[in-house]
Amino acid sequence: MSAQDLDPAAAVWTPEMVREADGRYRPFPSMAEWLKCAVDERRWAQAAASLEEVRKSGKEALAHSLQIVRRVAAVDTGALEGLYPADRGFTFTVATQAHLWEQQLEKRGNETKRLIEDQIEAYDRIVDLLNNQQPLTEAAIREFHRSLCRSQKTYEVRVPIDEHSHRVERRPFDEKGAYKTRPNHVLTIDGKIHAHCPVEQTGPEMHRLVDELNSDQFASSHPVVQAAFVHYALVVIHPFVDGNGRVARLLASLYLVKQASIPMLVLLDDRSRYLHALADADQGNLQAWLDFVFERGTDAFRLVEASFHNGHEHPLDEALSEIVSLYQTKGKYEVESVDDAANALLRTFQDAFSQQLKQASTKANFSTYETHDLKGAGFALSGGEGFRSTVRGYGGFKYSLVTPPPAQAQVHGMIHVEVPRDSRPEDAFLICWLSTSPQEQAPETVFRATVAECMSAPQLTPTLKLLIEMRVQGLLGRILKVLVGLAARDLTRRGY
Repeated sequence: MSAQDLDPAAAVWTPEMVREADGRYRPFPSMAEWLKCAVDERRWAQAAASLEEVRKSGKEALAHSLQIVRRVAAVDTGALEGLYPADRGFTFTVATQAHLWEQQLEKRGNETKRLIEDQIEAYDRIVDLLNNQQPLTEAAIREFHRSLCRSQKTYEVRVPIDEHSHRVERRPFDEKGAYKTRPNHVLTIDGKIHAHCPVEQTGPEMHRLVDELNSDQFASSHPVVQAAFVHYALVVIHPFVDGNGRVARLLASLYLVKQASIPMLVLLDDRSRYLHALADADQGNLQAWLDFVFERGTDAFRLVEASFHNGHEHPLDEALSEIVSLYQTKGKYEVESVDDAANALLRTFQDAFSQQLKQASTKANFSTYETHDLKGAGFALSGGEGFRSTVRGYGGFKYSLVTPPPAQAQVHGMIHVEVPRDSRPEDAFLICWLSTSPQEQAPETVFRATVAECMSAPQLTPTLKLLIEMRVQGLLGRILKVLVGLAARDLTRRGY
């Protein structure tokens, strides 16, 4: 995992103490020891058979499904070491390149973005390396390290203060692709030392590891044994100052991909089981670690199969976009928000109408006047086919004006709002007037306001409110002129 090395320059660390820590190192078990472990080959064959169904659909379908699983492994390999926060939703959004995945990656910051991109590129290069069919070398392993850690600027170091406490430091990460030059024994939280390979033995141990990896014994072994062996051997040696866990998982993936097409899939949620299995191997229980690798392999097979079947379903992100589009105008506004804006415009118009009508009735001594809210459904549309009534809200109001005796005259009408169906920013809401006195007539547009100016702010602008007040004044003048004419005729009829 993440290297948390003990600084031999710290006051409490003497050369003797460093030598004692070096002396605790136990070389990784040879392949002969790992071949004593058992692999449930029947279960493995059953799990691997799921790829055959994918292969029948063609190379392209298989390649796509395998790429998704590699990306999952790549995203979580850095999260396992605490390089960046991750969760299941983030991992699968990025891995499957689901809707807005690039935005999700950008939200994590440039450093996280670059780390993940480096890891994805390194996992994709596994396939290229296998196609070259070249034996694995120390140079190739160092290049893996350089690629995985390319964008990492610092690494964490836990430095002992005394035998019971420590401090955490961050150091520049300049040793990419190079073996360690100082001890990196891990200091655990409880102050215990977990010994790794001494500096002077790192080169020989890595040489021994590569020899094992290129042996006939290794080549003929099961891919789970190969993956378990190379991963454990590398973390035991801990050849790099940091990034050893990432390199180990990548090397394990190399051999799983070579023989079974799948990477070593260790998710962030597997972290506790992962560390416990490695600890069991440290205690000599190699079977426990091999079983862990086996289970992660079967998980990878299942994920490939699930990715393949999902590819034959209607994509979720497309379905979500289609659902959203049902409730979205061509101007990319939400239908509910458009209706709310239309009703807010209408309410402002109604408030101005009611206020001015009240003032007028006081001056002219109307016997009665009133306004009532109406529901939007059923309004005649003056705007034509390109408009609709509001679905939400009240949509309109009606008014009644009655003159005092002896004249008996009254006028009625309705005022409502109409919404452009496309509701692009340049389209306009219409305030429409329908007079029902003295006879029915077609609705007339009496005010317009663009969708953009009604939705650009929580409230209408002062200018728009002033324009509404001016338009209401003019409309009331027309309505009262009709009322005056009706009252005059009635008074004449009565002999006044």
